[in-house]
Amino acid sequence: IAARARPESRKLKHANALHNRPSAELAAYVNGSSFGRKVKDEAAELQRCLLGRRARGSIETTVEDWQACTTLACNWLECILGGGLYAPQIRSWLQHFEPLQFLLLESSQLATEPLHVAHQLRRHLGWPPPFANSPLLIARDNSSVGVHFFSEQVRQTMRDFYADHNKEVRHLFDRMAVPGSWQHAAWLNL
Repeated sequence: IAARARPESRKLKHANALHNRPSAELAAYVNGSSFGRKVKDEAAELQRCLLGRRARGSIETTVEDWQACTTLACNWLECILGGGLYAPQIRSWLQHFEPLQFLLLESSQLATEPLHVAHQLRRHLGWPPPFANSPLLIARDNSSVGVHFFSEQVRQTMRDFYADHNKEVRHLFDRMAVPGSWQHAAWLNL
């Protein structure tokens, strides 16, 4: 079961968690730079590496290209943007497992249509029908939690970087996911 969220939101929440820790941890994470500068530099380096490695005419990021560029451009463990490149990660899993073994969800579905997700989980796992309208399955939205201290410029840099990559993720959702609210997720409809 893989629930994918808007990549820049996920990365900003992670950095926000670091922002609330001792300043030495955040400084180490961004190699003594500012978060905004690291995102801008990393986006440029990753994009240059990925474009340079792509097979002639290919629009897909291969698993090998993602691994190499995340390592070379931003030192894998310190990489802010590399973890949000979902398409090569999913393709990596598909090298080892059949698509029918996956339940692919867009994370907002957990909050916006929990009953639909519960039914998908039940069918995917082969479980009997669940309880009808449990209070645990009431829709709510908590998507705006905790990413407020980043500038709009940082957010835009991340959105711009992920835009082309999210098209690859959309193709995988089209092929593998059960129809649902993910079809209206802005980050998958660029």
